[in-house]
Amino acid sequence: MPQKGKLPPGMKAKIVENYLAGRAGSSEITQKYSIHKSTLDDWVRLYQSQGLLGVSPKMFCFGSKGSVIVKIGDRTHLPFF
Repeated sequence: MPQKGKLPPGMKAKIVENYLAGRAGSSEITQKYSIHKSTLDDWVRLYQSQGLLGVSPKMFCFGSKGSVIVKIGDRTHLPFF
């Protein structure tokens, strides 16, 4: 693969949705977006198990008293674990 870089937010979900709907095959997607087949497989697995949150950009930080705060896009979540 020629380059490694991050895709714009939301692009992973669109790629996975197009793949699952049969609008694009794995070879076409991996070549177009310069990703490995295993990366696409990981995104599909995450999307199927966690939905949109599974393929959304996330940032983790620690809040007061050691709580974990997850920032997804422009929203902040307190995970339940």
